[in-house]
Amino acid sequence: GLVVAPLTRRQLAAETLGLGLGVALEQAREYLAQGEKIWQDKGDVFEIEHYAYMARKRALIAQELTKINEAEKQVGKAEAER
Repeated sequence: GLVVAPLTRRQLAAETLGLGLGVALEQAREYLAQGEKIWQDKGDVFEIEHYAYMARKRALIAQELTKINEAEKQVGKAEAER
């Protein structure tokens, strides 16, 4: 059968969601803006909640990618010091 190398958490997040850190943050901002616009227009509560949910998820993805980036930098420093 086909053998596939395991992906790092960052690769998995990026490939699964097609996101990098900047993209995740931008999408979070866009979802938040869409939800705010619907709220200001007195739109559907479920739609507002959906955009709030999506904004939170994208923000969490950005946080995780930041943690992964920092951990990878620390690993790189540790390897360089050896």
